[in-house]
Amino acid sequence: MTVWRVISADFSSSPLSAEGARRLGGRWNPPGVAVLYTASTEALAYLERFVHVGPELKDSPHLMLKIEVPEHGGIVSIERKHLPTSWKAVPVPPAVQAIGGRWASEGTAITMIVPSVISDSDRNILLNAAHPEYRKVRVLRKRPFIYDPRMWKFTAT
Repeated sequence: MTVWRVISADFSSSPLSAEGARRLGGRWNPPGVAVLYTASTEALAYLERFVHVGPELKDSPHLMLKIEVPEHGGIVSIERKHLPTSWKAVPVPPAVQAIGGRWASEGTAITMIVPSVISDSDRNILLNAAHPEYRKVRVLRKRPFIYDPRMWKFTAT
């Protein structure tokens, strides 16, 4: 399976690190659970990162990663109909974080496919960094990436 991720160029030496999500938690994982957030498409990876950066970082160098995930690590897929109605809320409801926490602690699948908050038709792909198959995850391509300046014209300054 091929997935995509945008990272700050500052993290180019550890592009598959799940340390940030482990320390801070995220929509699909509580703090303490190491999960790598990726996207099903390059465009979604672009948008998922964009919603987390401010205009002060618009010229900051980033990297677009094309990542290969082992085929035999198992997949869990979560459908919207099985989520709490508040799953898109900010701050993230603990019940949503618990979904990823359970998946990661069970360790039966390296991959969990979840709905994107940003796009109803796209999916995020979470990777369980504690899964034995995670060591086989590979960056296939890493290229410089800077946001198109037009992305910033409607943001607050």
